[in-house]
Order: sequence, then C-alpha cells, then structure tokens
Amino acid sequence: MEKDTVKRIGIIGVGEIGRAVVLGLCDGGDKSPEVFLSPRGARTAAELSERYEGVQVCADNQAVVERSEMVIVAALQK
Repeated sequence: MEKDTVKRIGIIGVGEIGRAVVLGLCDGGDKSPEVFLSPRGARTAAELSERYEGVQVCADNQAVVERSEMVIVAALQK
C-alpha cells in the first residue's frame, strides 16, 4: 500500500522558520511538494520561488489556504 503524501503545502510567515521548512521540503528528496508562500517576508519568498520550481508566492494568506492541503503557520508572536 502506498503512503498518502501531502502534495500541496502552504506556509504563512516566510522568515527564518518558513525558509528552513521550504529548504527541507525542496532539498530533501526526489518528489518535492508544491509549496505556496504568503507574501509576508517578500524578499525571502521571492528568493525561494526563484530557486525552486514548485514554490509560488501567493497574493495573500487566504490564497495560501485555498491552494494547500496543509498549512504551516511559521509566525512569531511579538
């Protein structure tokens, strides 16, 4: 039986934690999921979307949620 895998992951908050998650997902194996990033942390999000084919920056957090099977909230509360 094949394992069910998540194919579309959203990340809200693209700072150090969000960046580390994307690097782990995309550098970790043959079949990377599609990754949808929030626009917060625009410089890092743009860098990651340019580096990896399956990574996209969305217009807002709602778009991240709508496109994803699973959402990771990588935001620190101040």
